[in-house]
Amino acid sequence: MVIALFSAWLSSASAGSLLVTVSGESGTPLPATEIFVINEYLEATRATSNSSGAHQFNHLPDGAYRIWAVPTDGNHHTPRHYPSAVHYCDGEQVTVSDGLTTIEMTLPIGESFSGTILDELARPISGVRIRAESTTSNAKRDGWSNSDGTFFIGGLEPNEEWWLQAAISGHPVQWWGGTVEQSDSPTVSPSENPNLTPWTLIEGVTVTGRITSPYGAVDNASVRVYSNGQVVQSSTDSTGQYSVRGIPTGDMTAWAAADDLAITYLGDSDRPDEFIGLTENGTTEEDVDIDMPIEATLPIQLVGPAPLAEGDLEGISVVLYNDARTVGRGEQTDDAGTAVFKALHGGLYEAFIYGADAGHADDWYRDETGAIMQIEVLDEIDNDPVAIAMTPSNTVHGVVLDEWGDPIRGASIIMTEALEPDTGAADSAGLFIESTDGAGEFAVSGLPDGNWNIRVQTSPFCPNDPGHVAVYWPNEVDPLMADTMDIGVHANAIKEVQFVMPDDHDHDSMGDRWERRYGLDTSRDDSMDDPDGDGLNNLTEYRMRTHPLEAAGYWTIERQCGCAAAQATRLAGWTVPLLTLVLFRRRGSTSPRRLAPRGQ
Repeated sequence: MVIALFSAWLSSASAGSLLVTVSGESGTPLPATEIFVINEYLEATRATSNSSGAHQFNHLPDGAYRIWAVPTDGNHHTPRHYPSAVHYCDGEQVTVSDGLTTIEMTLPIGESFSGTILDELARPISGVRIRAESTTSNAKRDGWSNSDGTFFIGGLEPNEEWWLQAAISGHPVQWWGGTVEQSDSPTVSPSENPNLTPWTLIEGVTVTGRITSPYGAVDNASVRVYSNGQVVQSSTDSTGQYSVRGIPTGDMTAWAAADDLAITYLGDSDRPDEFIGLTENGTTEEDVDIDMPIEATLPIQLVGPAPLAEGDLEGISVVLYNDARTVGRGEQTDDAGTAVFKALHGGLYEAFIYGADAGHADDWYRDETGAIMQIEVLDEIDNDPVAIAMTPSNTVHGVVLDEWGDPIRGASIIMTEALEPDTGAADSAGLFIESTDGAGEFAVSGLPDGNWNIRVQTSPFCPNDPGHVAVYWPNEVDPLMADTMDIGVHANAIKEVQFVMPDDHDHDSMGDRWERRYGLDTSRDDSMDDPDGDGLNNLTEYRMRTHPLEAAGYWTIERQCGCAAAQATRLAGWTVPLLTLVLFRRRGSTSPRRLAPRGQ
């Protein structure tokens, strides 16, 4: 579970307030406790309790929240979700609306670990962060070693096993049992072994070398050394020398960056193609030298109408890959639509442009035949700009509402290209995923021409949280009755659509209103039940719009290609006007919605 600390959803227009008071088993207030108020989208606002163990959250939007209280490091009490749940989804939701809502939480005493951290010469080490991670939950608790090397981690959930991790600069990040791999670390039970034997940290390997250029030694170059999943950073002195301690054993490489020079990897290369095997802790690997050439620069000038950004080409992400696509460099365009790449080696490169937010495709730089173009960059010069005309594309705007006309935030719009009826294959356009905003609105942009399937769904994090029935274009709850959307009648086509999702509190893919109408159970999954005994379960009756309590004899189901007649009937009765949407420009989007770009 990942909780995003995010305060933008707090609104001064909402009058709801929540007062949370946290105490221990004895009733003593627990000051400095972190209190998280978490909405259904796993967004949280956070505060620390005062000397009375309390904090009041003001201006919370109306809604349901889970409350999580986490005592300070070294405290004996365990974290809890209100009222006293170990796991997030087991916590009760607290409804906040106008006025003040007050809750009290009591945290129980937990188990603990204590021990001593030593170096390879059996000397105590201070300032080591020791982290206990539960093997069965997301729980983490930290402790720090003192000047005598001793540490204490309290507030551990009873009857759980834990991994222990140690981290301090100058040593590899490592796990209990003398390993840098969590999978090789034995777990520990505080109830069986609360006082650990002294923990001697792995020393790791020291790597030294010199960074040079055509100008001589490179001062203040940034050097990164990688081995076994860990990266340690250092910088050079005035003679170009660097030294990095605490590198784990394994296959090691390094790279350097400095002003006006090309980013260079071990082997004086533009990519990681040389490695050194580090095999013995406590040793030093010397003469790991790198010679950096003068940088080459490459401006990429984007060209296109940018229909979703009113012609503005600023803030578009461009990624430049080497010809093996082992290293990618990202830049954003300036107000002239130019992305300038610096610190390059000469060679062949390929460019991928994330143009969807401007109304273009996310696509590679291609020639007129559709083949991916390679850009030749000359060594150690400022190369001439390369103009790239962005690929025209299409956009689907829309809104997702519930049955009561209220917007649904966080619904996923999933678009996949339809299979060709003759070949059973689809083009390589990929998968597009977007989410609705607070007004229920969405824009799926960058779509190539073609026929597209659209599914809209919500995915509550907890199984007992309310959900909705998934719907399929053009607003069908039965996936077999879905149709495809033909996109691309003309370049940069923009379509506007609306989806209505039935409430589904028990996640059985049947709408609550329909279940209540026929007296079915909205608190459990009864989709496979067949109360009228006609051979059609409740889910089939729901999708066929038949009576689940009245047997109707035998059924013959025909599926006509495209369901054109059914679609015409539906659209004739669908009188909701097309929406006039206000589009907001999103600069520098890192949305993972396009999981398989066209051409890959």
